[in-house]
Amino acid sequence: MQCLSKGSRIYYFLVFLAFMCIPMAVSGAPMSEYYNQGLELAHQGRYAESIQLFDTEIAANPDHFLAWTAKGVAQNELGEYDAALASFDRSIQIQPGYYLAWDNRGVALANLGRYSEAVASYDEALRLEPGHEQAKINRDAAIERMGGEPHQQQSPLVYALPGALALSFLVVLGKRRD
Repeated sequence: MQCLSKGSRIYYFLVFLAFMCIPMAVSGAPMSEYYNQGLELAHQGRYAESIQLFDTEIAANPDHFLAWTAKGVAQNELGEYDAALASFDRSIQIQPGYYLAWDNRGVALANLGRYSEAVASYDEALRLEPGHEQAKINRDAAIERMGGEPHQQQSPLVYALPGALALSFLVVLGKRRD
């Protein structure tokens, strides 16, 4: 059973866009054509094909933590939650301070019904990036599913992304609906 509502799936591919917006100097990983093509395929909803390209990138550059994270997001979208969790764990092993990997790790854990572990991942994402609103929303939703008292009303679990990017994308979507 997947914990994401159809309405919140919009956030999923935004994480791919977030990866594209991270400068190489910050990531420390070269942006290859395989990685970029994988992002494009994932954006098109061609997740299995994107995973193949991320795997090609990872074979050439095993420490490309962004490729590992993008692969995990695609695996999560395909319902391959255990594989997604392994990909996020590898990304975190390479780059422990990458808060989006921690947040998306929480999403995979929540999709597996492992809510207390998901909360711990969201907590780590928030420790690393205290202003990351999506991690707060995801954390509250996981607590709610455990029967606890969330800080917000009925929050869906969604994928992590930077707030400014999400807002700009939602503005574009709003214009398309008009």
